[in-house]
Amino acid sequence: RYSEVPTDPKLVTAHKIMRAKLIGFTRPLNDVLRAYPETDISVPARYARAIAWYRQPELMRAIKLIDGLIAEQPNNPYFWELKGQMLLESGRIGESLPAYRKAVGLAPGEPLLEMELAKAQIETNDPALTDPARVHLESAVQGEPGLGEAWRLLTVAYSRLGKSGEMALAQAEYSMILGERSQAKALAERAANILPHGSPGWLRAQDIAAQIGSDKKS
Repeated sequence: RYSEVPTDPKLVTAHKIMRAKLIGFTRPLNDVLRAYPETDISVPARYARAIAWYRQPELMRAIKLIDGLIAEQPNNPYFWELKGQMLLESGRIGESLPAYRKAVGLAPGEPLLEMELAKAQIETNDPALTDPARVHLESAVQGEPGLGEAWRLLTVAYSRLGKSGEMALAQAEYSMILGERSQAKALAERAANILPHGSPGWLRAQDIAAQIGSDKKS
């Protein structure tokens, strides 16, 4: 009964944007410009070209394109995210923060966006931004526990905050994701010896150590 039902235009647009992002990030500039020539002023085409120029790197050309898209769709968090990424990876860390904050504000609780904002905050080396980064990273791993980069960044945040038990636990989580199980067990045991007995972190450390011990026995 759905054979004659037209596809939701929102899904069509989302697919075109996804395809443009994939091509922009993975294909050489000439290929991108063939697929999305300058005469094509559609949103997906400008998005793909913005990514392609940023990869050259032709930052100002890329920023001009993404700023144009943001002007048209100011509530699109992923346009703000791309602007933040462009600035961060070009060494303009402080300038990337407003874009990342806008992206997170438009899509609160989105793990990848929170992680990217936290990364920028950590890379400023501003002590005042360490705890806000921690908050975003803890939210990110709660939403997506397998996000290895978020666990790695958490080890940095906890280290700067002097939270040795939490740092050891984050290192254990990261080691688990990398498949370094013996190291994860040792780190989990270290965390359990530091964290308050019965706390959520202590319980998680016990779970990691017990899980690895059980796997070895089986």
